[in-house]
Amino acid sequence: MARLKARDGQWFSLTPVGYEFERGDWDDWLLVRLDAVLGGLTWSAVAPAFTVSDLMGLADWMEHAADPSHESERFWCLEPCFFAERPGFEAGRPRLLITLSHEYGPPGVPPSPGAEGPQFLITIGLRRLLEFVSELRRELDQFPERR
Repeated sequence: MARLKARDGQWFSLTPVGYEFERGDWDDWLLVRLDAVLGGLTWSAVAPAFTVSDLMGLADWMEHAADPSHESERFWCLEPCFFAERPGFEAGRPRLLITLSHEYGPPGVPPSPGAEGPQFLITIGLRRLLEFVSELRRELDQFPERR
């Protein structure tokens, strides 16, 4: 499980649990479990929300988000339920704005104003962010792209 935990106790994890389909036209989609404690809420969800390349792209995006000299654009994936932005740094630690919608949004929570879903701002230590990246890449080793 790749878990990203802030000092204030907020965290989320992403765990690929299998391919959505055995083989076929859509065989690169992964079922990914999200567990979260964000904004005082706790929830879990499993959804075919990422392709293998989406999750590899998230790992790359998170790695770049740790570097203040790197211009950070918004991360999004094909299925519109997980978005990430880096609005800046606080005491040398990246601040991440995570938006979770559709299958990954907390049940019964409306979208933040002007956003696709509820948004959660977390500040992450560089070491923890890079550990998340490393763990996510290790987990993806089990799920090669099949196209």
